[in-house]
Amino acid sequence: MYWIITKQQIYPTLQWGIRKLRNRFFTARNQSVAYPKEVSAIASHCNLLNNFVSHVGSQAEVGTMETPNSICLAGVELDVFDGRVDWCRTFIDREDEESLHRWNWILHFLGRKKSKIDDLYWAVQQMNSWIDQFQNELQLKKIDGNRMARWDSYTISERLSNACILFFVSGIEPSSKVVKALIEQSIYLVNNLEYRKEYTSNHIINNGRALYLVGATFDVSILRSLGQTLLKRELQELISPAGFVREGSSHYQFLITRWLLEVRHFSEGYAEPDFREMLEKCCEKLETQCQFFLPRNNHALSSSIPLFGDISPDFPPEWLSHILTSRLSYSGSSNIGAERLPEFSWNWIWKDNYQGAD
Repeated sequence: MYWIITKQQIYPTLQWGIRKLRNRFFTARNQSVAYPKEVSAIASHCNLLNNFVSHVGSQAEVGTMETPNSICLAGVELDVFDGRVDWCRTFIDREDEESLHRWNWILHFLGRKKSKIDDLYWAVQQMNSWIDQFQNELQLKKIDGNRMARWDSYTISERLSNACILFFVSGIEPSSKVVKALIEQSIYLVNNLEYRKEYTSNHIINNGRALYLVGATFDVSILRSLGQTLLKRELQELISPAGFVREGSSHYQFLITRWLLEVRHFSEGYAEPDFREMLEKCCEKLETQCQFFLPRNNHALSSSIPLFGDISPDFPPEWLSHILTSRLSYSGSSNIGAERLPEFSWNWIWKDNYQGAD
């Protein structure tokens, strides 16, 4: 996270820093005993999914294809040698390590003006590689997410969501091994939701988004149900009646709008009228206030977002700056042609733009 410090912002900046430190170092990793009753009731049934996981077999992996030279992380590009990701690479900045294990680089492939289908199949190969190397760690009695960034609950949420988005938009069928692994990780996330009493933040929304996307992608109703419950319960605390994100960050205004637009898109195949109505209202409010942060003359053509408050390291603000003109936008009033979009944009994920696809 980054914060621009001025003389007028020293005191709130100190408050922000203290809050972040307490969040990271002084709260229990497993908060299941502190879950709200309605969340705990559903979460207790999710462990039954272990029976489902035990009956999932293996499946052949995809074959050899052209591989990328590098992948984009939070602040650096990681070179790819011998067609493989170096999962154990050490970084100066922890944000780069987290970005690697969040599989955020998958969205860098998808968010290009022209995505290479080979890159997407290669990404699935790397999923298998990651699973072979780290999935067995779930059998450890205790996983320390502060020490092992790959098992931080937010990182798991991003990894699950990014995998589901890849399969959803590309049409690539995941192997049974990948499905099994993602559901196992979902079960771990269910038992490690980021409830931190008065320090509960937008992370719990991302937890809910991830569980809903997994449930929708692999038709696991209990995960969809828990994702719905988390979002219904926590969005009313996160979003003000006017539609602003309570954390007071311009970047997170767009980021959380993006999260909910994705959930809304994934929910289209299910008869969930109450949930859909809640999403419609939230997306409408959030998009209205996204417009507040864009130039008044023509918000559709804005290439940047005025920045204040927390800034997410995962993707640059410009990546989301055209979100109101996307196919997923609640308003549905896109007035910018594809030729006007930048080369790298969240909007490209939701367009059919794969080179080399059959």
